[in-house]
Amino acid sequence: PAQLWAALGGAGLIGGLLLAAGIAARLRAAPWTPARTILAAGIAGGATVLLFDHPFAAPAFAFLTAAHLASWAVPAPAAATRPARLASGLGLLAVLAIVPSSLRDLTARAAYSGSLDDASDGSAALTRAMSLAPADPYYAHQYASFLFTHSSDPAAAVPALRATLLHNPDLEYAHYNLGWLLLDSAPAEAAAHFRTVARLAPQRGGVYFGLGLARLNEGDSPAALRAFATECLHDPAFFWSPEWRSPVLAALRPAVLALLTSAPLPATAASTGLREAWSLATPPLADGLRFRRVRTGYGVLLGHPDGPAPADVNVQFSIQLPPALAGLVPPKGWLPGPFLIGFLASE
Repeated sequence: PAQLWAALGGAGLIGGLLLAAGIAARLRAAPWTPARTILAAGIAGGATVLLFDHPFAAPAFAFLTAAHLASWAVPAPAAATRPARLASGLGLLAVLAIVPSSLRDLTARAAYSGSLDDASDGSAALTRAMSLAPADPYYAHQYASFLFTHSSDPAAAVPALRATLLHNPDLEYAHYNLGWLLLDSAPAEAAAHFRTVARLAPQRGGVYFGLGLARLNEGDSPAALRAFATECLHDPAFFWSPEWRSPVLAALRPAVLALLTSAPLPATAASTGLREAWSLATPPLADGLRFRRVRTGYGVLLGHPDGPAPADVNVQFSIQLPPALAGLVPPKGWLPGPFLIGFLASE
């Protein structure tokens, strides 16, 4: 049911449940022969697989299941009661109501396939897919990723990202990248987007650093310091990131360290090692490998398992700590999200 609702909306969910109820009523009147018992076990097993996976053979399996169920059901005069016919009829009407949107979705997917074939300029195919299926955020997010990696003006992605939030205000990818895109031009709005990301995905790397930069651009230094410290708690290695070589951030680093040393960390060996690392007064790293994070598996989450994963707009450093620190610093994500949110909100 959750997959029906996510893929086809309320009409698809209602239609699917009504059709299932009609089929179940028909099958209850059919005799359970050994052959049908084996068939039912096979269908149940296949349905279990589909519940936890999305194989490419799903359409073929659905067709075979429908054919077997049709051959199973006894003739309508003997098996179809009035409630069963009513449920099946209403379900069919509900499914027919979503046919137009499903056709538009198929057309959009065909247009989007052009962007996969033409890596030099897939923007035209993505734009057409966005116009055909405006409620599907995947195309707009792919378009934004295309601009991040192929355009000299990544801010051109702002309208497309904003449009996806009109259909679903909880799209973390849109909020995260809007935060970075609006950092200089609209820092208050950027901060709001980063706060939303912190609520939706509190262990998303880079969100607290971005929030700190937004607060800094707003002139709110105390809030910026706490956000920077939260990033260093989420990813302890970030305290030695080359980002701190910036003169503005270098001047704030001692105050961030003061917040970190006063943080109510859990009494664990990892906390003890981290406090020892902070006490070494090691300066930030001189440099590091730069990269853009790619959202691996994002297409699967949005119903496009065949599509590539989009990238984020902000460029990050890959932090390789020296041996003296590497054995003391806990890994990224070592603290739970609620702890980070509580620390960020504390005064």
